Amino acid sequence: MPSTSHRVVEKRKATCLENNTTRLQEKKSRLLLPRTTPYEVFMSFVKYDDQGNCETEHMVSKKCFDTWLATRLSLLRNPEESFRRSLLGHVIGSERRKPFPPDIEESLLIILRKPEVWQCFRGTDCKIGLRGFRNRGYHECLGISGTVSNIM
Repeated sequence: MPSTSHRVVEKRKATCLENNTTRLQEKKSRLLLPRTTPYEVFMSFVKYDDQGNCETEHMVSKKCFDTWLATRLSLLRNPEESFRRSLLGHVIGSERRKPFPPDIEESLLIILRKPEVWQCFRGTDCKIGLRGFRNRGYHECLGISGTVSNIM
């Protein structure tokens, strides 16, 4: 008759094997889905009003964060920081990321420069956005943007 410690070890092995199988199945199902780029996710949250003005406040919403997170192939250690780096990478055109068009960048910079926690992180212990975004956008650096470059 096996000892109690032997049964515990066997039970742990079975649980570990089950968890690994579940993770593998999740990874395979993610790989089968067509991959949506972060840029496409962000652009899907851009809205225009009747006058043609760009509304980008939805790009920092909880729904956008959740949608972006669902497109990631692997689980992230720090998803909030990864989301911030991805969004700001498109704003400043760094890290080989496609920059947002000038009108979207201008509208988004107004939101990002406010010293308040981003909408998607309110109610959590994450403080991203609390100091406001101080860098210049991609089109600001090129001198293409209009009124936002005068703020700096």
